[in-house]
Amino acid sequence: MSDHIKRREILAELIYYIFDSFLIPLIRSNFHVTESSQHRNRLLYFRHNMWRRLTEPALLSLKTSMLEEMPHNLAMSKLSRRALGFSQIRLLPKAKGMRPIANLKRRAQILRNGRVTLGRSINSVLAPVFNVLNYEKVRMTVAISQTAQLTSTDQSTVEAWILFVFRVRNI
Repeated sequence: MSDHIKRREILAELIYYIFDSFLIPLIRSNFHVTESSQHRNRLLYFRHNMWRRLTEPALLSLKTSMLEEMPHNLAMSKLSRRALGFSQIRLLPKAKGMRPIANLKRRAQILRNGRVTLGRSINSVLAPVFNVLNYEKVRMTVAISQTAQLTSTDQSTVEAWILFVFRVRNI
């Protein structure tokens, strides 16, 4: 191995060490780092106290409008009986307010027999249902377009649509 290649490897290890051991922990201890929905490839740095002040109203709004608090033991019993787990929410700053993002690809950590194992992600649990719904959407789109092509006047189109809706509801 040449001297030049060895020096490059040592330099790469030094740079990795500086970033991994000093720079990233220093930034994490002083700032909350996030991206924005407006600025795609830019990172935004917020002091922790400012980030808390910005996110508290958004979290409060989520709690009051979309989420329902339940006792810890009830939540744990419900989670242990079903395959669909939970997701953590992160907030992205927008021009006015915050946008909640849930990562449904992350695999849940499950405690089984005293050991922590990785369970299935929410996306993998919901994939069969998603595929069925997509199939039905395509099938119904074809049925709607065929029904629309067969009718000639606006009144007959409305009547065909009403019949179609009744058939779908009775399936």
